[in-house]
Amino acid sequence: MVDVYHELAQPYEMLQAVCRALKPGGRLAIVEYRAEDPAVPIKPLHKMTEAQLRREIALHPLEWVETIRSLPGNTSSSSASQHRPRPSPPP
Repeated sequence: MVDVYHELAQPYEMLQAVCRALKPGGRLAIVEYRAEDPAVPIKPLHKMTEAQLRREIALHPLEWVETIRSLPGNTSSSSASQHRPRPSPPP
């Protein structure tokens, strides 16, 4: 998701749907403008902090993998999460 997550009216439900759609071990990448950087010339409404994103992702069966801060212009960060493998069905 590129510059869209902050626009979601129901982010919890959207991440639920993403988790259902991901294959075990699949990855979700979210790219947002960094609210931590006051030099980013974007309205605060259109930025997110990494901490905020981490809190929202932690509510789902997702594991934080990495944050990439070296995107062009150094104005946005990419946060990737990996879907935790689904447990195997009992024998």
